[in-house]
Amino acid sequence: MGAPDYENLQKIAAAIDQVHDELFAQRDLGFINAAEKKEFYFERVKRGDRRWNRTHVCMYPSCTSRSIKRSHTLPRSGPLERIAENGHVITVEFDRARGSLAAAAVGVREASTFPGFCVTHEGMFRGFEQNKELRSPIDHVLQFFRIVCREIRIRESQATTMRELATDHRLLLNRRGTELLKKKLGDEFVRAHKLGNLEFQTINEWHANVLSRIEDLEGRIEDYRMDFFEPLRSEIEGTDHVELTMLSFSTNVETPVCLGGRGNFYCQSPEGKRETIVFGQVWPSAAGTQVTLLARADHHDDLATYVNAFVTRPLGLLSLIESWMVHGTDHWFVQPSAWNALSTARQQQLFDDIMDDSRNIGSEYPFSIFDSIRTSVSALHVPKDVEEADQIEQELQKVERSRSITHVRA
Repeated sequence: MGAPDYENLQKIAAAIDQVHDELFAQRDLGFINAAEKKEFYFERVKRGDRRWNRTHVCMYPSCTSRSIKRSHTLPRSGPLERIAENGHVITVEFDRARGSLAAAAVGVREASTFPGFCVTHEGMFRGFEQNKELRSPIDHVLQFFRIVCREIRIRESQATTMRELATDHRLLLNRRGTELLKKKLGDEFVRAHKLGNLEFQTINEWHANVLSRIEDLEGRIEDYRMDFFEPLRSEIEGTDHVELTMLSFSTNVETPVCLGGRGNFYCQSPEGKRETIVFGQVWPSAAGTQVTLLARADHHDDLATYVNAFVTRPLGLLSLIESWMVHGTDHWFVQPSAWNALSTARQQQLFDDIMDDSRNIGSEYPFSIFDSIRTSVSALHVPKDVEEADQIEQELQKVERSRSITHVRA
């Protein structure tokens, strides 16, 4: 059959317009109902989870070997085992069935793992893992290297999932559109006029959000590689001066939490508001707790100002750690008994505050997570002046404020 005549062209155009309207009516985006839409999304997320749990190419540059399935970001021997009880720690995970955060008990063998390095490059971290502490600058460099690698790999996995969502949804739209077109025009008419390869796409909020998310992830990956991954690799190999700044602080108080991930805060500059990306680690040991932060060298002054806002006052380092747990990374693990000391209402408040992405590590958390540390340290600390006495009182007010939380969200 030749090209369709004018009448048939009008018929085809009208049918395509009707199909387009039906596909995108009431923001359904081609899905039959909300349940199918939800299942479509979570199936791709589950596919991403399965992919995450397989081996990948080793993250060390130029290495083509396959990674082991479970490279520890935070070492099992050391901080994880230090806070574990019965071989388990508590972390916060997204419960897809409930659509909200929930606490999960994780064995120390599985906690803080990702498909990062091959057997050979896993050996880079053996020294400080056996020592169970970070003793030298190179130990910190190596530990930050795998924290950064985990952040990159996570975003690579998320970007792949987002691309699959966009691609699979395009295919679903085309399939549904063709089915509707056949119902309107008939199978024979569609075949005769070769209408089976039409694409039904439109600019909509869902697609725009997915594409924006992919662009953001790809930008972050590139920034992390250029600003952190490459300088750390150069420092490990001794090939160049690392263009980073690292600040480390210790307290003789052992906190029941270990942490390793990424945070951010903003500072005003002559050019306007400037974002500072920080990688942080919290490492508890018998001697106390060590907190180390890493940023680009040109952000040293901003980082120092940020840190001084916390560490120049009693219990400030504890407040910094809690702010990271809520407004920074979700990659932290806490001692089960410390978690269970929080009421259900306080745990829920913590979940709600973690989900609030309007704040960052520059926002001090107004509640207390570790009450016993605050009260015991405050009782032993003798303030040197009125200002320090007021600072201690403010920390104790966090405890009172937290204990007054009794409402559990329905």
